[in-house]
Amino acid sequence: MLALDERVTNVEERVEDLGEFLAQLARQVATVNASTRRLEQSAREFERSAKSREEAAKALERSSLALERSIDRLSHQAEQDRQRSDEERRQDLQRWEEERKQDRQRSDEERKQDRQQWNKRWGELANKQGTLVEDIVAPSLRRLAAEVLACGPEQFSAPRVRQQQPGDRSKRREFDFLYVGRDAVLLNETKSTAKPEYAKDFVEFLRSGEFALYFPGYANRPVVPVFSSLYVPDDVVAYLTGHGVYVVAMGDEAMEVLNLAEVREGRRTDQ
Repeated sequence: MLALDERVTNVEERVEDLGEFLAQLARQVATVNASTRRLEQSAREFERSAKSREEAAKALERSSLALERSIDRLSHQAEQDRQRSDEERRQDLQRWEEERKQDRQRSDEERKQDRQQWNKRWGELANKQGTLVEDIVAPSLRRLAAEVLACGPEQFSAPRVRQQQPGDRSKRREFDFLYVGRDAVLLNETKSTAKPEYAKDFVEFLRSGEFALYFPGYANRPVVPVFSSLYVPDDVVAYLTGHGVYVVAMGDEAMEVLNLAEVREGRRTDQ
């Protein structure tokens, strides 16, 4: 009986031990399950984080590409704007230069016309004032004779020189201006209005050789013929140039020889 009780007691103890073992095992299983769940949750969170990082990386890449495209578009637009601006500035400058050139040409032409018109009116007024033109022209003729027309240093000069022919006292003539230089004699005819007939009369007088009859003392010196007025029309200038006569008229600022090169060239050809 005692042996049976002992066995029962042993069994009970073993059952208690088994129960405690099972309880410990259950706790361990619960702990493992909790750890497993935490690991699974961590794994899911890591996976979600990885996906988030991947999505963030993709989003960043898309943003970078969009930014590059925007920069390219802005750079292209800026270059187009710069080129368009350069072209507009070039066109504006070209238009400004053309307008300035036209204004300058128009202004020069207007000034030339004004000068011609003023000289013509001045000549018409001088015609009413007798010898006014002669008095205006005379100082310039002295300068031109010495500096431009190669007459040499002045020995004698005067306006309105009245002279008789030594061989025929009945013949008397007034010369509008005479300049006697060391190298040549300047013979000038001044008209307040430069009419073609006046120019022809002067050319005929030069051809006649009568000047030497009035001034035989200057017969050995070349004669430099000059026809002068404040304004001389182009056709009269052309006629006198063809006959080797210098034309003096008002220039931009002073009296000047209008056909200096042409007459000199003609004289060299004749020689």
